[in-house]
Amino acid sequence: MKIKKTRMFIFLVAVLFLLIAVYLISSDFFWNVISPVTQNNILQRYSEEYKIDPLLVAAIIKSESAFNPVAESEKGALGLMQLMPATAEALAHEINLDYVNVEDLYNPEINIHLGYFYIVKLLKRYNGNLVFALAAYNAGTVKADEWHKNYRGDSDRAVVVISFPETQKFVKEVLSTYEMLKFMRKVKRALQMKD
Repeated sequence: MKIKKTRMFIFLVAVLFLLIAVYLISSDFFWNVISPVTQNNILQRYSEEYKIDPLLVAAIIKSESAFNPVAESEKGALGLMQLMPATAEALAHEINLDYVNVEDLYNPEINIHLGYFYIVKLLKRYNGNLVFALAAYNAGTVKADEWHKNYRGDSDRAVVVISFPETQKFVKEVLSTYEMLKFMRKVKRALQMKD
C-alpha cells in the first residue's frame, strides 16, 4: 500500500512539474528571462523599417555593449551600438534625424535607429556580405575595404582575411550570437506555436 502511495505521489509531482514547465515555456516572461535581448520594441520597429532581422542588431548590441545604454568604449564609442560621435552625427544628417549632441547616443531610440541605418548602409557597400559589413562596423570602412579586396569569394576565408584580431573576434562573436538567438527564436516558435 505504501509503494502505491509513493508512486502516486511521484506521478502527481511529475504531472505538476510538467504543467508548470508547459506554462513557463508558453509565457513570454520565460523567454524574456532566458534571452539577453532588451529594447525589443525599438528593435522590432526599426527591423520593419530597414528590413533587417532584429536579432542581427541584437547580436551586435550584445557584442558591443551587452545591452548597456550608457556604455562607453576606450576609443569614445557610445551607447548600445557603440557609435562614434562623428559617425553618428554624419548618419543622423543623412537621415535627417534630430541629433543635438553626443548625449543623444545614450538614448536607446536614437542609438538603435542610427545603428540600423549604419548596418544597412554597410551591407549595401559590401553587397550583402555580413562578415565585411560587421568588420567595417568594428574597424571602419578603410580597413574593411582592404580586407574585402583580399577576399576571393570563399565564405570560409571571409573572416580569415581580417587582419585585426579584435575585429576578427567581434565578427565571430556577432555571428555566433546571431545564430544562437535565431535558434532560440525557432525553439520558442515551435514550443509556443506562434511568433
